Amino acid sequence: MKNNNKTSINLGPDPQPTGIAAFDRRVANIRKRAESDPIAARDELWSWVNEVSSFAPYQRKEGLAELDRIFLAGQPFHEYADGHNIIGVPNLFVHPILDRALRAILNLWQPWRGKHWSVAEKRGATTFTRSYAWLVRPFTPLYEYKKVGKRHVDGYFQPMDVRTSVEAPHMPTLVLDYPKGPSQAWVMSRIHDELTAIVPGVWLAKVYLHIGQRNVPFIYFPIKTALPGEGPIVLPGEDEVYPLPSA
Repeated sequence: MKNNNKTSINLGPDPQPTGIAAFDRRVANIRKRAESDPIAARDELWSWVNEVSSFAPYQRKEGLAELDRIFLAGQPFHEYADGHNIIGVPNLFVHPILDRALRAILNLWQPWRGKHWSVAEKRGATTFTRSYAWLVRPFTPLYEYKKVGKRHVDGYFQPMDVRTSVEAPHMPTLVLDYPKGPSQAWVMSRIHDELTAIVPGVWLAKVYLHIGQRNVPFIYFPIKTALPGEGPIVLPGEDEVYPLPSA
């Protein structure tokens, strides 16, 4: 029987040699594992990122430093950004009280179901429960969400491309910018997302807010998507996979 887990993936530069720090050793081990079992390596990274995310609001300095290291160690891997995906709980890093409050709310109720991407079209959207669209309608009454399946909507459409990070000009990232215009919710035009992945299938997104001439980081969130050899991700409560609607 063919083992679908043995998918060949281009991992970029070789991991560092022995004698490196614990963080670099863990990154190198995950990349090495991905050479023979990319799905297992993806799942190991997903567990690691979510473990760090869970304690970041309570051990703020250590948690954010670890998330930043994971982000800086990654690559865009834009060729794997396709279909629906799963997100972990976002981490706000504005103020300790606000950070913990948001974490508590999203642990109980998270209407944000992930991203919806198309590699072929080089664009994406954000997927929500239909209740979210009704909740925010008073704030964006003219914005039209696109129905996806029976229980979800897509919104905040954006192009996807690879550009250097606003904080690390030497580092390429998968960028999601939300342009102005009638097909965009006005507040999203102030948002700039950058995503990197240590191995394909798990991105860590760092979200910035445009304030004047500055880009101020304020949220981290992890994203997990399917790899070759796996079936596509089906949204909770849906029966099938849906294409990305037109914006």
